[in-house]
Amino acid sequence: MANSFSIRPVQAGDEDNIYRLLTLDGPSGIPEDDPRHPLHETEALIAASRDPAAKGGGWLAIVDGKPVGLITTKDFDGGVVVERDYSSAGSNGYKGIGAALVDAREQFMRAQGQTEARADIKATNAASLRMFSKLGYQFNAASQAKLDAWNAEPDDKNVPVLILTKKLSGLEKSDYGGLSAKSAFTNSSDELLAARLAQEKLDTERAAKCGREEQAELNEAQESSRQTLCLGSKIKL
Repeated sequence: MANSFSIRPVQAGDEDNIYRLLTLDGPSGIPEDDPRHPLHETEALIAASRDPAAKGGGWLAIVDGKPVGLITTKDFDGGVVVERDYSSAGSNGYKGIGAALVDAREQFMRAQGQTEARADIKATNAASLRMFSKLGYQFNAASQAKLDAWNAEPDDKNVPVLILTKKLSGLEKSDYGGLSAKSAFTNSSDELLAARLAQEKLDTERAAKCGREEQAELNEAQESSRQTLCLGSKIKL
């Protein structure tokens, strides 16, 4: 049986753990005066956590009180960071932490009215590529071409960063019951559950509607083809 974990938003006091998770693979190599440096990323996440109207944010995966995973709305290599011992590749029985972090970010983005999620992942990060693919993320044409070229001639000194995206079906304000983007993750679990159930219902209804429309279009096309065939056309079904 897999061990339990929880997901919560980044908050003041998380600075050391955020920096530690952002540098799990060692120094970033980014100059300290560059805004992409982990120090500045950490500061930006803490600042966003203090602003209820912030358009971005971050979430931590917690095991026994210890932060072991991180995801933010600002993409970085891998899109999501999880300590190896607590990843699906680890030996401690923890599964689903990465997917849960991705879900938290997607819920926030939907509440913001965003329609597409993105992850920038290095071609060598096979675990993240597999996970995001399973969660519905797809390569754009340019990234697919980069991956094909790199697979043909791998070069560890020039590893391409691949862009994966996923379309998000948004919630109407009424579906969230008036919850703001931040409160959707800080209010009671009952409210969050209600929001997610509303999203699932909306997705199901939209999928069913699309299915009916596609079937109607197919039926119409088939009937039109049959009529054309009866008139001696060479068009084939």
